[in-house]
Amino acid sequence: MTYGVVGNPGQHNRKHRRRAAKDFCSLKRSNAWGDWEEKPLAEAHMRGLSIPDGCIRFVYNDLYSVQFYDHNTHWGLVTRLIIRRHDSTKPGCPWRHKQRIKTELAGADRMAVEVFPAEDDLVDQANCYHLWVFPEGFSLPFGLDRNGAGYGICTDLQP
Repeated sequence: MTYGVVGNPGQHNRKHRRRAAKDFCSLKRSNAWGDWEEKPLAEAHMRGLSIPDGCIRFVYNDLYSVQFYDHNTHWGLVTRLIIRRHDSTKPGCPWRHKQRIKTELAGADRMAVEVFPAEDDLVDQANCYHLWVFPEGFSLPFGLDRNGAGYGICTDLQP
């Protein structure tokens, strides 16, 4: 399967969008995921893929493409993953897929969060999802316990 421009769905023609939707539906039925492939950033730019400045890595499989960005914070180096589905006609990325992407690309033992900002800070210009992956060994001061039955809450929110 081949996919065109990752960014603006308006840049795809109708035939391409319908083919992508058909391919995606067959992948969804077969539960196919495919191996992650790395695309050199220079090659991605030359092929017209929408890769903003600062991207340090670009990978894709049969369902998603992921861009990596590093950010220095007081918690250490945090990696932002921008996740996009190839099939722009069916928005959405289930939680289980985000967890699998985080595990396969950043590591099973790393903590990640998805942010839902205050309305005044909302940026919703593209059909993509951002995961912020913390350094190894980082843990949040709150979360679900292992069996999901309750919350372990700590009031000390210092990093």
